[in-house]
Amino acid sequence: MAENGYGNQQAKKGGLEAVNAFREKVKNTFTGKTPKSAARVAGVLYLGLIVFGVAAQAIRDGVIIRPGDGAATVSNILENESLFRIGFVLDLLMILAFAFLSLAYLRLFKDVNKNAATMVVVLVLVCIPMMFVTMLFYLSTMMLSTNPHYLTVFGAEGLQALVMFFFDLYTAGVMINTIFHGLYLFPLGYLVYKSNYFPKVLGTLLIVAAPCFLMQTVQYFVFPGIEAIILPIGAMTMIAEFAFCGFLLIKGVREGPVEKKPIVGAAGC
Repeated sequence: MAENGYGNQQAKKGGLEAVNAFREKVKNTFTGKTPKSAARVAGVLYLGLIVFGVAAQAIRDGVIIRPGDGAATVSNILENESLFRIGFVLDLLMILAFAFLSLAYLRLFKDVNKNAATMVVVLVLVCIPMMFVTMLFYLSTMMLSTNPHYLTVFGAEGLQALVMFFFDLYTAGVMINTIFHGLYLFPLGYLVYKSNYFPKVLGTLLIVAAPCFLMQTVQYFVFPGIEAIILPIGAMTMIAEFAFCGFLLIKGVREGPVEKKPIVGAAGC
């Protein structure tokens, strides 16, 4: 009997140890206490950013907006108001995922170079309020289209012109925000390249993609008639970001020592 009691106690103790070990593993995974778990958290947030953004863009560009046709655009909003609202919420979720992604990067790369990791967070968080303001321009198009009072005040043609004006403001805001998206890829690419957590080619791709985003903004505001250059630029940015997101999700990080190397002049950032 004594032996059975001792055996039961040992089994309970072993069971508790297994449960505690599992709880600690889950906790580390979701809090990012290890580089691999931090990378996985970043990968999930990155995937959310991509999925939310692509879905919202598909609704916006595929269903709602008809460039240069205010009447068709207003009609699309009225016929697809619920879909418009869903797309708007998806855009908000994308922005939130972007904000939390920067914090995940800070946890992942703080031991590689804290200044550069902080720079990533600062550039993203500066951009976030601007992105929310830009979304207000987008929301205003639905508010104008669905409220009969505005139709009475402005008339059909005036209302359609206002709707397209706010869509143009929204697009301009997106292109301004793209500047910060490009800038944050410079320190992120540096961290990816130097950390030894990832293949160096991923860091190189991110650094190359950074000026591509800046070129998109320049093209939109300075050379609006030359849209052909957008295709190769867009392809480069997609390759870089999709490859990095895929590695974060599938591999996490590769094993190896972290190379710490300060950025010259980064202490003042």
